[in-house]
Amino acid sequence: MSLLQMKSMQILLMTNQFMYMKFQSVLGLIKKFSFLFFFIIISCSVNNSSESDIENEIEETEFKVMSYNISGGTFSTYKDSIISLIKKNAPDILGVQELSGSIKSEFLSFLGSSYSIIETFPSNVNINTHNIIYNNRLFNVTNFGYFETETCGPRRFINWTLLKRKDNNEEYYIYNNHLCNSDLELRKQHLIDLVNLMVEHKAQFGGDYKAIITGDFNSGLDTEFIQFILGKESLTIDLDTYINPVNIIDTWREINPTITKPSQGEISVDWIFSTPNIEIISSSVDMTGTNTQNEFPSDHSPVITVFK
Repeated sequence: MSLLQMKSMQILLMTNQFMYMKFQSVLGLIKKFSFLFFFIIISCSVNNSSESDIENEIEETEFKVMSYNISGGTFSTYKDSIISLIKKNAPDILGVQELSGSIKSEFLSFLGSSYSIIETFPSNVNINTHNIIYNNRLFNVTNFGYFETETCGPRRFINWTLLKRKDNNEEYYIYNNHLCNSDLELRKQHLIDLVNLMVEHKAQFGGDYKAIITGDFNSGLDTEFIQFILGKESLTIDLDTYINPVNIIDTWREINPTITKPSQGEISVDWIFSTPNIEIISSSVDMTGTNTQNEFPSDHSPVITVFK
């Protein structure tokens, strides 16, 4: 082998060694960057997962309350639309009015197994037409009952229950009502009975008494009846004057202070009130659900409030 050939081979070997060293160096960098990239991806994934978990926790602390007079006499005609409205909004607590005994079973079967009804007269479901329905996956019933107030047409009750959340043990008194339409004195008596019942429950419960009131009050905001509930006016019956000592707020007005609550009629008569120690997230009225003839399924629209 000539001297020239030997030098050529040495140069070739040196070149190969140099290339191999460069390759190893590049490979090392690739491994380092790959590990760094993998670490960043994992970190982002963990952060996103944590943020998602937090968001889910926040969402899960909220619960939705609906008050809805379904106009039970026309339920057979509009039941699909009524049930669709309720399912679309998915309330956790439903204060329903005009739920006659003849349609209760069908009504509940449409809602599904996650809903239960507070039935104060289980031996005769025709007696009470304004029941409380609740999400049994979220709440347990601690106690329930009724106070029968003055009758006008169907028997009138203040139906109540004490619900406890399964996840955080928070407890809420729920009161559902359907006040008389024509007799103003009986309407006054119903509200006085409601306030007295709340005072009694507050004394029994002690601690952080939380209450939510639903119902068809057949009364607009500016009437003495609603102003009494809000603690702004007194009511007088037979020369006796009554005031409301319980701090109660209008959930619609808290969220929409300058917006008139929408209604199918001239004024809104459906209400959700609460004590101020429950945070209100939103309050709305669902004015959808009309058929092809632009008819509503009920002469009332559901009022919805989201609490936390």
